[in-house]
Parts: sequence; C-alpha cells; structure tokens
Amino acid sequence: MNFRKALPFGLFIVPWIVFAILNLFFFQLSSVDFGGMVFWYYYIFLLSINLLPLTNRLFPQKHQGMIFFSKMISLFLIFYLDWLLAYLPFFQSRETRLTLVLITLITMAHWGAKGSQSLSEILIKNWKKVLLSEGLFLFVFATFLVLRAYSPEIYWGEKPMDFTFLNFMSRNSTFPVQDPWFSGFQMKYYYWGYFFYSGLIKVSGVKEELGYALAVASCAAFFAQAISGLLFQMTKRISLAFFGSLILCLGSHWNTIQRFTQGGKIDISFFWKSTRLFERGEFAEFPFWSFLFADLHPHVMSYSWSILFIALFISFWSDTKKWKWPSLLLLSLSWGSLLAINSWDFIVMSLFAAFFSLFYLFFTENFKVQLHKIGQLCLSALIVPILFLPMVLSLKGGTPLDIRWNFGGRNDLIHYFGFQGHWWVLILISAFPILRQLKVKKLLLREGFTKSMLAMLVTTVLLNLFSENIIIHDRFNSVFKFGNITFILWGLLAVLSLRPSWFYVPWKFRLQTHMLAILVLAPTLLASYINASAFLTYNPFGTERPSLYGSRYLKKMNPGDYDVIRWIRGNVEGTPILLEGYGPSFDHRASRVSMHTGIPTFLGWTGHVKLRGVKGLSIEKRKKEVDFIYNSLDAIKAYEMLVQNKISFIVIGPYEESQYSFEGLAKFSKFQELFKPLISSKQSTLYAVGDISEFVR
Repeated sequence: MNFRKALPFGLFIVPWIVFAILNLFFFQLSSVDFGGMVFWYYYIFLLSINLLPLTNRLFPQKHQGMIFFSKMISLFLIFYLDWLLAYLPFFQSRETRLTLVLITLITMAHWGAKGSQSLSEILIKNWKKVLLSEGLFLFVFATFLVLRAYSPEIYWGEKPMDFTFLNFMSRNSTFPVQDPWFSGFQMKYYYWGYFFYSGLIKVSGVKEELGYALAVASCAAFFAQAISGLLFQMTKRISLAFFGSLILCLGSHWNTIQRFTQGGKIDISFFWKSTRLFERGEFAEFPFWSFLFADLHPHVMSYSWSILFIALFISFWSDTKKWKWPSLLLLSLSWGSLLAINSWDFIVMSLFAAFFSLFYLFFTENFKVQLHKIGQLCLSALIVPILFLPMVLSLKGGTPLDIRWNFGGRNDLIHYFGFQGHWWVLILISAFPILRQLKVKKLLLREGFTKSMLAMLVTTVLLNLFSENIIIHDRFNSVFKFGNITFILWGLLAVLSLRPSWFYVPWKFRLQTHMLAILVLAPTLLASYINASAFLTYNPFGTERPSLYGSRYLKKMNPGDYDVIRWIRGNVEGTPILLEGYGPSFDHRASRVSMHTGIPTFLGWTGHVKLRGVKGLSIEKRKKEVDFIYNSLDAIKAYEMLVQNKISFIVIGPYEESQYSFEGLAKFSKFQELFKPLISSKQSTLYAVGDISEFVR
C-alpha cells in the first residue's frame, strides 16, 4: 500500500530525472528548450491524469484497456473542441480556446466523478496498469528522441511537406484552412494530425523544429500505449501487453536480414530498400521504420488512432450488453478521427469494421441481440460525418474517390512473406502445442477471446486480398496504405496467439514455444538495429550530432536562407503570403522558406498541390505568374501582380538565382521603393511588398 501511495510521486519525478540525464548526453538543449520539452511531456501526463474520471466514463464498463488510451483520449478531447471552436468568429485566439476547453473538461471530469469512481480510486485500483502505461510511454518516447538526436535533420522524403503543415498550423488562426503550398485555396487534405501536434507546440512553447522531434516521439509512444491497451483488453495479462507493444513498436521484418546476409554496404540505400519489397515498387512500411525515418505523415500519426478504433470495435462486438451513449460517442469519435487524420485509414478501418461485423453475424447464436448491435453501429457511423463536418466540407471537391478492379499484376505470396511472414510463423508455432495437447477447453471457455481472434484473422486476410485486387486511386497507395495496417494486425494476432501457450499448456511445451518464438522474433529486432545503423550514420550535411534542432543543417546547406528563415521566425506573425521558387515534388530546394516558417507560399511542390485537388490549369496559371514576377524587366507590372495576389514577401536566394534570369531578379534590388529589403545575408534577400505592418512585430 505504501508503494501505491508513492506511485504518483514516482511518476512525477522519474521522467524529469530521465530527461535531465538524456539532455546532458544526447539532446544538448538550451535551458529554455529543455523546459519546453519537459512541459510538453508533463502537460500530456497531467492532462490525462486529471481527465481520467471523464475517460473512464466514456469507455465501456467491461473495457480493461482504458488506462492505456487515456493520454490519447484526453488530448483528443482538448484539441477536438479547440478545432470546433476555431470556426466561430469570436474564438480566433488559440490560447483563449485552449484555456477555455481545458477548464471546461477538468470541471466536467471532476463533476462527473460524483457517484462514480474518483480519480484516487481509479489510480489505486489500476496502479499496475498505470505503472506499465506510464513506464512504457516514457521508455518509447525517450528512445525515439535519442534516435532522433542522431538524425535530427528535417530533410528528405515528404518531411518538407510535413514540417510546412506543422509550422503553418502553429501560426494559423483562420478557418477553413488554406493550403500553405497554394495560398488562398482551401485545404483539400486531411490535416488534423498537424493541428493536433501544433496544439502541443502552442501550449509548451517549444520551437517548431524541436516540436517536430517531440511529435514523432509522441507518435511512437502513443502507438506503444495503444498496442498494450488492446492486448491487455483481450488477454488481461500485463506481461503479454508489455511484450507485444515493444515487439510491434521496435521490430522489423525478415527481408532485411535476408538482404544483410547477401552482403553489400549498410548505408542509406540499404535503409530505403528495406521498405521496397514488392516487385512493382510499392512501399512496405512498418511502424519502427516510420518512427526512425521520422516521417510525420498522416499514416504515421494515425497508427495509434487505428488501434484505438480496433480496440473499441472488438469490445463493442464482444460485449453482450447494449452500449450506453458515451461509449458509442467515443466509438464515433475514434472512427471519425481517422477521417480527419488520415482518410486512407478511415477507408481501411471501415472495411475492417464491415468484415469483422459480418463474421460475428455469421456465427451469431442470438440474432435478436445482434440486431441491436447493428442498429447501434449504424447510428455510430451516421454520427461520424456530423462530428467531423468541417473536415468533410474541406475534403469535398478534392481528389475524387476512384475505385476499380486490378486488371494488372499482383504481388506473390513470397513478397508478403518477406514483409509479414514472421508473424505467420509465430502464429503457427503458438498453435502447434495447443493442437498437440488438445488443451483447448480453457481457451474455448473464453469464447469472446477466441471469436475476436478468429474475426481478426479472417478480416486481416480479407484486407490483404482486397488491396491486391481492388485499386483505390492508384495501385501504389492501395498496397502501401493497406499493408501498413495489415502488418500491425498480423503482429497483434501473433502476440495474441501466444496467450494459450503462455498460460495454458504444460511447462515443457510452454518453454519450447517460447524458445521458438525468440528464434522468430530475434531476427526482427536485429533487423531494426541494422536499419538504425544504416540510417543514423547518414549525415549528408556534416552537422554536429547528437542534437534535436532539425533546421540547423541549413547553416551548412544554405546559410543565407537560414538567416532569412530565422528573421521571419522572430519577426513575422500570422499567415501572410510569401513568394519563392516553386518546384516538382521532392525538390528540397523549392518552398524551403515556407517549409521552415509556416508562411503560406504562392506555389509549392506542384505535384503535391495537384494531389490535393487543385486543378492542373490553376497550377499552370500560377507557374506563369511566378515566372513573370521573377523574370519580367517591368518592375511596375511585377509589383501590380504581387499586390493583386496579396503577396507580402518575396524571397531571392540561390535557388531563385538558378531558376530565373539575372536581369529579371535585378529589378528587386534596383527598385527598393517598390520592394523593400528586410534582411540580406550571403546570396539570400527577403523583400517586403506593400504595407506589412500587420504582420511584422
């Protein structure tokens, strides 16, 4: 009992000690930035603790994993209400909204605790789960921060887009949201994950480049907690929940080991190819790779929310009683969150829900009870677009949904075995001693457990088959986005399959199973180590490491642009429009100022802009306008076009000098009464257009 009383003190003091030690050896943050990082962590911790009575009432009574999801749910409630209030004209200040929502939710949590379990009762009753949940979150959060410190650069892949959106959301106060790479055009993209993490940047006060690293580490920690919550819900075993969460969070696949044994250099190319397993080049990403690469993309941010939905959905069908409205509301919110964070996962999870439900209905013994379930499920589905109406309206008019049969080639089973086969082997190993000993009586007594597992198994197989035979938008994304989820589902099934052999078979067979499981899983952890070695040794700019400052590579890559970016960060407020050189997707020279400041640019990566629903003719029109402004010798006409498009700043740097004529660029320095220079460093200059007093501090 003394240990239980000391638990709150330990949970509060241990993280601070851990961060202090890690900052000394790895992070090397200034005292202000260190304070912001610590505040980030403790804001999440204290918020989840204070809202426990509320999250406890939202979860269904028989759900055992509530503690593990409390952080996610608490933050979701804060930023969901913040997001809805942002559409009201009298709530433009985000600080005001967040303060109001925080006070309201804490009041509701403690007022709602009357007549039910209080906060102290919940903590004392669930102290083991609290200890595991908090310890797991701290461990995974700290682990991926340390890994990030050895590759801090926000560079490569789609990180420029991710960082642009995160920066933009941190300074934006106008809703509906405009596209930061096509200024003035309403966003036709699922941006809610960036809004979520920009809220944490806002409340903690950290710099955006540090906030990016903290957001990636938080994604990994939320994912680990969600996995442990689902596993505990289905097995009631803390040890299995802890083991499974670490394996799914830190493990890779066998294909990496296969390529390693074939020789070759362990470099960045090796790391990249670890997700290029399929013949036609479709991605085969998995959680550890994504967290290591630090790609703050929607599919990475939605990992944990997909697990929350799966956990609630399994609980919904396993529970023989009719759910109360708070739990149905939570199911709808978790479902809708996928629409807002990553609409691809909304599609995948909706199919998961359909396949899973059909399995339960097919094997039902009480059809009358299941009809009530179907009615509740339909109601929950109907509520989703209402709860997320602003996002539905934002996505309307974007890239249309295109679904068709795959008449082309398909990936072979051997390719999937390299990607997900270690999970299949583990399932077979776990099933063998049970079948051999016929020790199924106790297992069959847990009908809800076995039925849920079988439903998950059938559903996962169907999702794999669906992605190979049905194309949504394009073949590449169909295999990639479905494979992301099925990798996790197979992993969950593999860990769940260990439960009977873990507890129900004789010690002799249990030991054999565990030894074989180690032989299966050890190579996946070795593969993660190899991938980490390949990725973390890549340092194209020769920057100092370890560090968590993700923008400092610009000092060496382009010191003039770096100074311009620092000036904008320190002096420009709001979301004025910026003009800089555009480029094709993945050209890291283009849109770099918008990326590192969040200032909307007139035209960014053209390929990505088109993917978000902007018509090709509109993009071509802006291309011509940008080219005219930079190349024209007529300063007056260029100025008039800038004013007409409400552009307040224009950048001239090495990239613009490489793309546009010297004579055209010379007009900006020549006619300073039209283009006022604000800062000039090395080859880079930032000019103001017109009156910018409302944006400059």
